[in-house]
Amino acid sequence: IINKCCDVRQIICLRPHVPDKPNYSLNLWSIMKNCIGKELSKIPMPVNFNEPISMLQRLSEDLEYHELLDKASKCQSSLEQMCYVAAFSVSSYSTTVYRTGKPFNPLLGETYELDRRRESGYRSLCEQVSHHPPAAAHHAISDRGWTLRQEITVASKFRGKYLSIMPLGTIHAIFEKGNNHYTWKKVTTTVHNIIVGKLWIDQSGEIDVVNHTTGDRCHLKFAPYSYFSRDVARKVTGVVMDKDGKAHYVLSGTWDEKMEFSRVMQSSRGGENGTEVCLTRNLPNTDMKCVLMINRYVSFCSKTGSLLKPLLICCLPSFIIIDKNAQYYGKAAAGWQIF
Repeated sequence: IINKCCDVRQIICLRPHVPDKPNYSLNLWSIMKNCIGKELSKIPMPVNFNEPISMLQRLSEDLEYHELLDKASKCQSSLEQMCYVAAFSVSSYSTTVYRTGKPFNPLLGETYELDRRRESGYRSLCEQVSHHPPAAAHHAISDRGWTLRQEITVASKFRGKYLSIMPLGTIHAIFEKGNNHYTWKKVTTTVHNIIVGKLWIDQSGEIDVVNHTTGDRCHLKFAPYSYFSRDVARKVTGVVMDKDGKAHYVLSGTWDEKMEFSRVMQSSRGGENGTEVCLTRNLPNTDMKCVLMINRYVSFCSKTGSLLKPLLICCLPSFIIIDKNAQYYGKAAAGWQIF
């Protein structure tokens, strides 16, 4: 790409893919030996621990399976709707199994906006509202009848062999149809083999999804990994109950692959309807390459997901807003808003 401004021609070469993570070892014990039992948010860590995204972007990934909320908004029964909401609460962990990197801490007041109204009907906005302790606010609204909001801060403790991450805060899902209001909290994430061995992640704990409108409740249990257990790894089980405590649905699956739910039959003869799959996980192709674009005015920051800019830019103004959505649909000229 040739950039011409004030009779200065400069050739900008774009890298075709994201560089691989540097393959070198760190003396982690020299860094972590004084951190046992401490809160890690105030302790500087090597950048090699991080993945190249912000925590706000990572938080927006909770909406990856927004289709579950779309289906939930169409349900006639609040108990069936609870099944989809419970599956959605599990879906936010689907990408954590292979991602051991820590996102970068956002700056105070930093925002991240995700606009998918044209493709998926929703829009999301995250903002870092506190620096110490780190806290973020997330609000998403959909044209398909649901609103999601959450405020989250993370407490972490280093225990020697493993790192415990405890998300604090409540997640709210509100549906226009029936005015059902659901809340739940996240489970504890544990990063194992901090000092020796390959890093791996486990999710453990319990989630109570509560419908404050009807009194329905879903109790989910994340089974911790055990070397001596013959059970399925990363197993999640749950039961959906009404306000009187009567079970109507059971859920089962794993937090990295799929979730299923089935109705509890009141007759020993069973029923015609079997198990319904409400969530499946398709891993992306790891060979796919991501092209990064560099903006002249923020050359220190890589913009991911951008399409090619116009090949020739003359006398650029001092402030340009790029509409990525317009560029995505091939409207390169409309994608540049000059101020």
